[in-house]
Order: sequence, then C-alpha cells, then structure tokens
Amino acid sequence: MTQLALIRASSLNGYRELVCTLGGNPDEYLEKFGISPALIDDEFGLYPLRSFIDLLELTAAELECPDFGLRLSAVHGARHLGPLGIIGANSATVGEAIQEILDNLDFHCPAVMARLDTKICPGKPTFTWDFSLPEALHRTQIDESAVGNIYQELKILAHGDFTPEMVLFRHSATKPLNVYRRFFRAQVFFQQEVNGVVIKPEVLNRKLIHVNPQLHKLALAFVREAIHRQKPDIVSQVRVLITRLLQTKKFGIGDVAKSLGVHERTLQRKLKNAGAGFEDILDSVRETRAAELLRHSEVSMAHIATLLGYAEQASFSRACLRWFGANPSAVRQRARILERNDI
Repeated sequence: MTQLALIRASSLNGYRELVCTLGGNPDEYLEKFGISPALIDDEFGLYPLRSFIDLLELTAAELECPDFGLRLSAVHGARHLGPLGIIGANSATVGEAIQEILDNLDFHCPAVMARLDTKICPGKPTFTWDFSLPEALHRTQIDESAVGNIYQELKILAHGDFTPEMVLFRHSATKPLNVYRRFFRAQVFFQQEVNGVVIKPEVLNRKLIHVNPQLHKLALAFVREAIHRQKPDIVSQVRVLITRLLQTKKFGIGDVAKSLGVHERTLQRKLKNAGAGFEDILDSVRETRAAELLRHSEVSMAHIATLLGYAEQASFSRACLRWFGANPSAVRQRARILERNDI
C-alpha cells in the first residue's frame, strides 16, 4: 500500500486573506476538504496534496475567479517554501539556490517533481513542475499556482530583477492571454510538453547578497532530518523515481536501485516484501502519466510514447487498449467530452 501524498501547510500561506478579499469564507472551503483552519498557522504541518488540488479548483469556481491559482502565488510571499526558502536565500548563486531547493523538495511534498531541464529549450534552462498523483483530473489551478510560485521565487532570489524568457503550460489557456502575460511579464505558451519557466542561462550565475552561511547550514540540516523522518514506503519511492526517470530512458530496476543507493537484488526483495513487483509499478506509472498527458495536453501520440519510455508508438497504443479499452486518440477525445461536461 502506498502512502498518502502530503504537502506542507506553508502551501496555504495567503489563502485565507485572498479568499476574504474576494468575498468568500475561507474556513468554509477548508472544512469541505477536512483541512483544519488552524493548519494555516502551522507551516510545518502536513495535509493531503489531493485536498489542496481540489480546494484550489473549488475556490476558483465558487468565487468565479479563474486566475485564483496565479493570485495565490502572488500573495504566497517568501514563506511559501518555509525552510527551503531560507536555504535558497542563503546559497551562493541563483543556480545553487535552485538546485538545493530541488534536491530537498521532498520536504515540501514528495509527490512533486521539479527540475532544471536544458533539453526543452536548447541553451536555456527550464524550471519545470509536475507531480505524481493518480486520478488528479482537475489540476489547472495548482499547475498555474506552482508555475507562478517558480516565477515569484526566481524574482525573490534575483531581488526583483528577473523576467522569464517564456512560460509554458501543458493545459490550454483558461483565461484571456493578457491575464497571463500581465502576470508573468513574458510570452506564455500552452499545450506544451511541460509546465515551467524558461530562464536566461546567466541568471543562474548571479551571486546572492546578504548570505548567512550559518543560517543556511542550520536550515539544510533541519530539512534533511525532516526528509529522513518522513521517508515514504518503498513502493511510493519507486513510483516517484520511475516517474522522474521515464524521460531519461534509464528507468529500469537497476537504474531505480542506483538512485535509491541499494543493490538491484535488495530492491527486488524489498518490493516483494511489500507485495509489489517492479514491472507492475512501471505499468501503473505509465498508465497514470498517459491519462494525464492525454487529458491535459495536445502533445502528439508519438511524443507521448517517447515520454512514457516506449521505443515505438505501437507499444503505447497497445498499452492504451489494455489500460483504457480504447486507442490513444479515442481516450483523448473521451477525456475532452468529460471535461466539457464538467464545466
């Protein structure tokens, strides 16, 4: 059995104030998803990621505020990442700050997958965002909030002197383009392979000022100890690692074992003791990712097959028939119809 995907309560920083500004009752929305209003004052507390996703979607709909996710990222402030933000602010450069945040992101939410990717826009790093959570069908608000958070964090690290090269979203635009462009001050593209912010390479080399090495050391020690204490079960770890490694073409059991720092036979034994098999987990991850990509992007079928680690599109098509009882195009069309009916 996999553990429930949790996220730090600091993700709710600014939520109550924003909802009140828009004329809503934040406690009413929080309680609908079993989130104690007191949790907002406990930034180290944890609650289900699925509750956060659904909370943002409901709030945006109830308050008729389609850009709620973006607005929330704007009011999060420096407290959004808690001690991770302290680590970043006290690193030597913007690039080192980003990398240290990424290396320790499990503290904030183990299901989140973010990285600096240099292949999406050759020559320009892309700070990407995603998460591993089956059946999260409605995710526009959290995706926009997360990409907004990336943008805000980069502005904080650069002391306001930051403009993205471009911003990418997997979903279609849900608001007028000028809303996005006004927020990010950059060109925004939709139906892309990833959610993320493209930055100039030289931004990563900028030195940070007013750095406190001792504070950095203390925050890093605190975060790593917390990650060790909240370490998820072996099936959850393998699932997240496979999701992260799919696009690298190195997602076999040996590759995952190496990432975990154990021998392949040791990993096989641990999975067997947990009642799971590596190939079954791999198949489940591919099914989840396929459903997400078919529902939330217009990426071609051939490219989705590549993103899922298949050598041939035909293998992906056969897998879709097994998973969903239909070919990829039919699955995408069915998802679009269901999405329109939900609106």
